[in-house]
Amino acid sequence: MNRFALSRDAIKRLDGWSTGAQALVLLDSAHKLGWTRFLVRPRRLAAIVRFTALPQDRVQNVLEALAALGVVELNGDEARLSAPFAEMMTPDGFAMLSEKLAQARLTARLLSKVVESNGAPVLSGDDSLTIARGVTFQPAQVGRDLFRETLESLPEYTAAVRRGRVLDVGCGVASGLLTTAAIFPEIRGLGLELVPAVAAEAVRRAKAQGVDDRVEIRAIDARDFDETAAYDACFWAQPFFSDHARLPTLQAIHRALAPGGVLLEQELESEPEDPAGQAAFAMRRMVFRAQSVPFAPSAECLAAEAASAGFTLVRIASTNLGRMVVLQR
Repeated sequence: MNRFALSRDAIKRLDGWSTGAQALVLLDSAHKLGWTRFLVRPRRLAAIVRFTALPQDRVQNVLEALAALGVVELNGDEARLSAPFAEMMTPDGFAMLSEKLAQARLTARLLSKVVESNGAPVLSGDDSLTIARGVTFQPAQVGRDLFRETLESLPEYTAAVRRGRVLDVGCGVASGLLTTAAIFPEIRGLGLELVPAVAAEAVRRAKAQGVDDRVEIRAIDARDFDETAAYDACFWAQPFFSDHARLPTLQAIHRALAPGGVLLEQELESEPEDPAGQAAFAMRRMVFRAQSVPFAPSAECLAAEAASAGFTLVRIASTNLGRMVVLQR
């Protein structure tokens, strides 16, 4: 390949990455200024001009760019959010646009820190809360229906949950635990979360969902959890636990489960085959590994890791949320 062709190949890649970054900046700016909320309903151009206080030609250009990105639909002089993005503006939807955009901004900042410094990126409480919100689903009807389907494909775990006491280790903002409590009104749950700001948000959500009388959240290092043979089922949010914390956490879970209790772990993702997916995977992996957190361990690796803490593999199940590892104490 000659030097011109090499340069052209690099420029093509850079232009593609630049376009994606520009699209994210455009959407993020429009969202911060209220465009997305305003355009949940169809709006005429004149109304959008009044709302934004921008010249009409500027508004028209922005709308056309957002339409080219699939964010907005144009119909004559009317504009509205496209159905996928309108869904992300509903408070009872699966995911919130504001939370995904905040996660994208934080990830970009963490990538920069990994390249620029020798140590692990230091996360503030707010950073941890942004991650916890961005990686989960809303404990509302859409998420509840999806989660119910997942549980139906995991009868061993569901049977253990129905026995009454459920532990969620690394619960984040507790979407899984709160949804489990909503589906099974007879259960009592405890969520363990290391970061106080994240635990506080989980408490707030439990109150908002009306299950705080049955769901307790503790801001605690899971390795220090000392209850014994007290729980029937446990979900471990293993993707966010560092190398040195994993075995002690599994040992604490093993102690906390009653004999025959069931542990559930999720294989978060596997390396994609398409080049674009591989690039995104590699960047996420870089951020995780900089914090000494294993990235995307397979279900088989998770099963072997749990066995070292005394668990027995029941099976690896394929579900609508990916592969799940079902283990027993």
